[in-house]
Amino acid sequence: MGYFLWRVSSSEIQADYFCRLLIGASIFMPITAYHFSIILSGGKVNRPLQYGYLGALILCLLLPSGLIIQGVKPKFGHRYWPEAGPLAWLYLTYFIGYLLLSARVFLRGWREHLGNRATGNLFLLFTWIAGCLGGITNFPLWFDIPIQPYGNALTGIFLFLLSQVLYSGLFPVRFQFYKIIFHLTLCASAALVYLEVITHHFSTLNTPLSAESTWMHGIGAFLVIVLIYWSISALKYQVDRILDTVFLSEPTIGLTELKELPAIFAECNDNLSLLNLVVKVLEGVVPSQNLSIFTNEIKGGNYRIVAKHGKFSDSQSLRELASNDPLIESLANNPRALDINKVTKSIDSSVYQSLVDLHNELNLSMIITLFSNQKIYGLILLGPRKSTQDWDNQTTAVLFNLGAQIGIHFRTMELEAIVELRSAELEQRTRQLEKVHLEKRNFLTSFSHEIRNPLNGIINISQLLAEEKGPD
Repeated sequence: MGYFLWRVSSSEIQADYFCRLLIGASIFMPITAYHFSIILSGGKVNRPLQYGYLGALILCLLLPSGLIIQGVKPKFGHRYWPEAGPLAWLYLTYFIGYLLLSARVFLRGWREHLGNRATGNLFLLFTWIAGCLGGITNFPLWFDIPIQPYGNALTGIFLFLLSQVLYSGLFPVRFQFYKIIFHLTLCASAALVYLEVITHHFSTLNTPLSAESTWMHGIGAFLVIVLIYWSISALKYQVDRILDTVFLSEPTIGLTELKELPAIFAECNDNLSLLNLVVKVLEGVVPSQNLSIFTNEIKGGNYRIVAKHGKFSDSQSLRELASNDPLIESLANNPRALDINKVTKSIDSSVYQSLVDLHNELNLSMIITLFSNQKIYGLILLGPRKSTQDWDNQTTAVLFNLGAQIGIHFRTMELEAIVELRSAELEQRTRQLEKVHLEKRNFLTSFSHEIRNPLNGIINISQLLAEEKGPD
């Protein structure tokens, strides 16, 4: 906006004022980009950021002195254009330096994060590059280098891309009102870019637009841009709905097969044959390039690969997952099918870092928990999708249910094994009791036989003695 006001100013004083206003706004552009990159990457305020804001304040205080720009004068077809001051190099160094720092943080955030946060870092990096390339084309004329600022069209692209970021909900605004105001501001900025181009065109033809014509062009361009902006978004939404409806049957066959899979679990004699069956079905149904299944066969032990498909599970550096890993503990407390692209850093930092490391190692797109009664029996790790589409909610729900059914089957087999063990122990104890009872009975029988004869003798002798003493 300041650029447009500077270009259409009718006097040198107005042009110089708007020129300094625009430069003052541009001073804060790189430091706010750096600040935004730190926030998006989950970092904290550091010294370079503090020094950057202090430097921006100092540069703004130098603007009225003429050290950054000396003034404006006609240059290469422009009525007024800034004239570089002795400290213009300091301003340019600050501008480019903090933009490079921002790009570095965005790249680091893209490598260290996953899902929407990683995509957001990469997306914003390209939007900032587009905006900065457009802004940098304004500087050559400062130093009498005949390069016209046609790169300002890239600035318009930057504004459009940034608006799409907000519109798509990648970085949602808290209040809808502020979101609408921002969209209208972007449309107004695009209209001003159009006005700059059209006024420059008529100026080269020596037929400058009048003030009334300029206002008419500006209002008309704003209304047309608003109409296109909202109509294209609405059209895109409707087209997506139609395509989803038309091609809804495409994944239905596969999902039906997944839903019917638990019905044949009883035919599997052991866990390994069941997991191999699951891998075979998932290989033909789920649009994932590779997968692997980790299970915990020993209580308290690590989770090891027992079944796999594809290449990513051949990594030598990852053959098992620790049972005390923060991600495993988090899934135990809250079992779920974890869509990597929908993960945000709002979760616990240790869990998030564990997930980042696992994603960087295997390029995951989905984690399915095999669970029952808040106990994790294993994990199914799905690699990148064969297409660029995200996991839809219906497929995620079916995969979650499949993990729960596998966990229930594992739990059932575990309980059956416990029952068999207890039955065997009970049967063994029963045999032991019967043996003891038999030995007791034999002992009593033998004891009764052995003691009966001596007792009979004693009784007979007692009777004889009693008879002998009777007549006395």
